[in-house]
Amino acid sequence: MFERDSLRPIGKQQSYRLTRAGLFLALSVTSILAVGALRGQLLTLTLGGFGAIGLMAALWSARLQMHGLRHGGCAISLLDEAGVWRCGTEGGLTKRFRFEGSSIGRLTGLAVSPGFVGVVEGECLRDGDAWSLSARCGRLGHAWLQGFHLAGELSLGLIRVESWQPYHQRIEVLPRHFIARAQGADGGRFGRAQARSQARSTSRAGFGLELRELRDHQPGDPFKHIAWSATARRGRLVSRVFEAHSRRSVWIVLDASPSMFWGAPGDAPID
Repeated sequence: MFERDSLRPIGKQQSYRLTRAGLFLALSVTSILAVGALRGQLLTLTLGGFGAIGLMAALWSARLQMHGLRHGGCAISLLDEAGVWRCGTEGGLTKRFRFEGSSIGRLTGLAVSPGFVGVVEGECLRDGDAWSLSARCGRLGHAWLQGFHLAGELSLGLIRVESWQPYHQRIEVLPRHFIARAQGADGGRFGRAQARSQARSTSRAGFGLELRELRDHQPGDPFKHIAWSATARRGRLVSRVFEAHSRRSVWIVLDASPSMFWGAPGDAPID
């Protein structure tokens, strides 16, 4: 089921927290320090102190990692051709990209999820040394990819880091035959022009270049339109009738204002 807006909260979201292993280590260090302090055991206090220092170093490393992600430590490069992304409501869309940078390379167990605006659902899966984004749109029109939500672990799995990396990309959701035309060598311009020309032209008898039919000569027919070969075969005067093309303009007005998209898919006025 498509939601109206399948977007995670967008913003400069940077956070880190202890994982289960980190919490277990923190509780263990606290217990060791408490036991050492109650019993006055210097060795126990020393071991607990080393554990506390290690935990503080892991938290400081996570803080540096967040600073690196916030200030250019992660770059998103698209492996497919650039430009507007086009897809249909049936086939969906698949794009490959790669995360590069020193900060992103330190994360283990990296998980990536896309953030969309519009009636879109999708996921990111690991594809070798790159990532593959698969998206499926539930309504014709426009949708937008705003970025990616990254989540990974640091310091031997003690700290979990989450970060939002913006990446703005417009997606056009078109009918199936429009996509086939747009993927042509000329970008579909010739097919669209030809379709418009055929849609606006009507044929009727008159003065033109294309032969419409042969009929018996009638009073008032131009002398130059007599088909002499057909006249000789039939033994009577036969005239050529040509097609006269006339163009007519048809305007189709569609209200595509934002208010027309208000509501669930299928119940919105635009649907």
